[in-house]
Amino acid sequence: MIELLRKYPVAIIFSVFLHGALAVGLVFQLANLPETGGQSDVDEAPIQAVAVSEADIQAEVQRLQQLEEQREQQAIAEQQALEETVAALENAQQEAEDRLAEAEQLTEQQRSESEAEKARIETLQAEASDLERLRAEQRRNAEAEAAQLKLLREQEASLTEQQVLEREIMLERLRQERLREEQRISDAQERLEQETQRIEDARNRTEEERLRLAEEQKIAEDRISELQKEARLAEDEKSQAEEEKRRLEELARLAEAEQARALEEKERLEEEARLADEARVLALEEAAASELARQRLEDERLAAELAEQKLKDEAERERLEQELAEAEAEKQRLIEEAEAEKQRLIEQERLEEEARLEDERVAEEIRVVEEARVAEEARIIEQARAADAARVAEEARVAEQARAAEELRVAEQARAAEELRVAEQARVAEEARVAEQSRVAEEARVTEQARVAEQQRLAAETRRKEAEAQQAQEAQAAREAEAAEQLAAQANSENALVARQRQRQLAQLRGRYFSAIRQRVTSKWRKPAVGSFTDVSCVVTVVQNIGGTVLRIESVNCSGGGDPFRKSVENAVIAASPLPQAPDRSLFERKIKFTFRPS
Repeated sequence: MIELLRKYPVAIIFSVFLHGALAVGLVFQLANLPETGGQSDVDEAPIQAVAVSEADIQAEVQRLQQLEEQREQQAIAEQQALEETVAALENAQQEAEDRLAEAEQLTEQQRSESEAEKARIETLQAEASDLERLRAEQRRNAEAEAAQLKLLREQEASLTEQQVLEREIMLERLRQERLREEQRISDAQERLEQETQRIEDARNRTEEERLRLAEEQKIAEDRISELQKEARLAEDEKSQAEEEKRRLEELARLAEAEQARALEEKERLEEEARLADEARVLALEEAAASELARQRLEDERLAAELAEQKLKDEAERERLEQELAEAEAEKQRLIEEAEAEKQRLIEQERLEEEARLEDERVAEEIRVVEEARVAEEARIIEQARAADAARVAEEARVAEQARAAEELRVAEQARAAEELRVAEQARVAEEARVAEQSRVAEEARVTEQARVAEQQRLAAETRRKEAEAQQAQEAQAAREAEAAEQLAAQANSENALVARQRQRQLAQLRGRYFSAIRQRVTSKWRKPAVGSFTDVSCVVTVVQNIGGTVLRIESVNCSGGGDPFRKSVENAVIAASPLPQAPDRSLFERKIKFTFRPS
């Protein structure tokens, strides 16, 4: 009861006031009844019940139902709009995630291309090392040529023209070989420069692609931020819609409670009216019984006093009718005042309830908005901090990559510059050597011309002294020819000995070279799980580069063992890459063929 009083104070006060008015009216009616009622007043009801209009209750209920339906339709429309907004936000977020996935895939592809570029750079570095080794070998060959030329000049006086011609042919052959080697080195250097330029172009394209992806990622992050803001706004609208829905449900519940209370009040009033009717019928029955008794007891007295009593009764009846009319008017006035007071109280209660609910809703909305604002500010600050940290880390990573790329580029430029400088020095040395050779040849020609002139002069003198010097000259010529033949024979025997020693040395080195290849392949060979591999062998043809890296396997011809054995040999050759390098430059062959036998 106390909870009902706290919850519906206005309704309780109105109900108490109405019951009090009914009690006052009933007491007033009972007080005005005569002590001995006559026939004219027994028809009036001793109790008058006041009932609330059912039409008013139904109208109020319909109004509340219409208001509830309007608010429900508005909530449904807002919910549909909110769902459409959330769906659009989810689609936009999915698109942003797809773009981010594509950017990550492109980044992974660029990483793979970077690793491939790194492998190519390592290959170029190996080729550069080979070029350095070839230049060193070229310098050694040039020094050997210079030594041979010097030896030729030293032995020129003691050699015949045929020997000098053979030496010059050998030197020309060596010079042609050196020129071919220089051309090959120049071609390799040009390829190296082209590959370096291509790598630089690819690096520039990669950098441009990275900048483009960074810009797209920034745009995607901005879009995601906007979507998150829209999602937050949608969440706020959804929260407001849910709050409004809860408020409407509360109002509907209150309306239902009010309707139930009105129905209970109506039932109570109907019950009181029924009780009043029963009391009136009972009073009529008692009045009729008392009237019969009084009629039997006072027939004679009434007959004697009929005229006087009739006048008194007439006067009393008129007075009672006047008082009853006044009481009826007073009752009607009280009913109208009570009805007006009830409507005023109901309206006041409704306004107070709506004001209170509105105040509560506004306070709740302000609190929710303030909490959402504080949470949003904290989340935005946290996101900004995380974004700044990620951006700083990304900038540091990009700067580190740029620094590493710049260091690599500077090192590559320095190496290329060093190679150009070494090549320039070699070219200058070669030009100096050629100039020196030309100068020496010119000096030899001048010397030869002087010698020929001197010989002509001596020949003139010899002709004057021919008679006496002919025998001496023939003897001297015979001695010189014999000495030249001895020197030529000695030189030929020495050259043949050196050539034979070189061939033996190369044969030994070749055997060791192919033995090292077979041993390395054998160490990488894994015996297949099935099959017998006794008395089997394979002839393997492999294409390699200068560093021993296996470029491809042209053929594997096996005698026995089947496909598993052949496949295991191919895997062993691939695993053995890079193969051992040739101990001598002349032994290197791009395509090699060797026989593999399982140990």
